[in-house]
Amino acid sequence: MGFSDLREFLTPELALPINGQKYAVSPSADLVLRIRDYYTNPDLIGQSRDESQTLALQLGAEIYGATYDPDTKVITGDAGSAWEQMETDNVSGDQALRALQTALMWFGMSHEMAEKFWESGMIPLPNFSAPASETEQDPEPEKPNRATRRAAAKKAPAKKAGSKARAAGTTPAPAPSE
Repeated sequence: MGFSDLREFLTPELALPINGQKYAVSPSADLVLRIRDYYTNPDLIGQSRDESQTLALQLGAEIYGATYDPDTKVITGDAGSAWEQMETDNVSGDQALRALQTALMWFGMSHEMAEKFWESGMIPLPNFSAPASETEQDPEPEKPNRATRRAAAKKAPAKKAGSKARAAGTTPAPAPSE
């Protein structure tokens, strides 16, 4: 059995519709690898918020054929780029930013996360309520908290004998006073 052509089921471009117009982007393999690195490289994850935002804007702008200048905080579209077309079509800043962030997620994380973000503007969290797969082992049972241990101790029968000191009728000597 031979392989089917990859483009039959994996499209290399992302086309996002805004106001009835589709803006398509198809970044190079090098750019996609740099975007994936942005999301997975532990050295980049530890960056400050400003450094992380600057890198995200640079990568996102590059997806759309544009350049981000961190000094002026302006994205400039190259001639014929999707970003330039959005500027020509008067796409709002919020819409353009959503398209940029969605493209970063599409090429850097997963198509599902990007679609959820496109529709909601929020980064989707993992579904922790989903049933565990059959291959997962049962987690260790939770240890009871302090209140549970105290309630269980109150219900337990009282101990029959106290300490040796109480049984002998002795008490500790008082501390000397000054």
